[in-house]
Amino acid sequence: MAKSGVRAGHRARPRILEPHPSSRLRKNLHCPVFFFVEVQNYLYLCSIRIYITEKTKTMIVDKLENLGLYGSLSPLLKEVAAWIGQHDLNKLENGRHEIMGSRLYVNVEDDRGKRPDEAVIEYHRRMIDVQVPLNRAETYGYTPVADLPVVSFDTEKDIAKVPGVSPRSRVTVEPGEFAIFFPQDGHAPCIAEGMIHKAVFKVEK
Repeated sequence: MAKSGVRAGHRARPRILEPHPSSRLRKNLHCPVFFFVEVQNYLYLCSIRIYITEKTKTMIVDKLENLGLYGSLSPLLKEVAAWIGQHDLNKLENGRHEIMGSRLYVNVEDDRGKRPDEAVIEYHRRMIDVQVPLNRAETYGYTPVADLPVVSFDTEKDIAKVPGVSPRSRVTVEPGEFAIFFPQDGHAPCIAEGMIHKAVFKVEK
């Protein structure tokens, strides 16, 4: 049985072992960060709250089972996690499936994989993307919208495309994982070999 603390007079020398996945959160929020501390061969699960500043500009990539941890970023993200828990994404027919009308829905689609130099950066203003590759790994280019050139924005379709710009970085998302792109996240999807079968949740911010 683990002790609830250390004995009086003992000078503990904690060692951080491993961050919890929920520490990979977004900016402008007070967020919980969980971590393990080892004291005298006992592990303690600790938590702190931190303020993520404006300088943090990184999209979220994580395992699907951890999606519910990000509910503090948008209430509808918890709805996405709950809906995924009740449906087999691999068995859904292609097309749009409404969850909460125009506020929350999922597009199941087959997209042709592109070379890195073919993928075009895009971004949205009204909706958050939760992209879930289903049949193969998919790579996404990433550049903050603030660092992209000004282009025309299609308000009706809620999208802008920025051709001819190389992304700052790329990340690969495997089946069983997801990527969240907020309105400040420019992303170039569909970098892969072959056809990509995927689910794209559109979440009102």
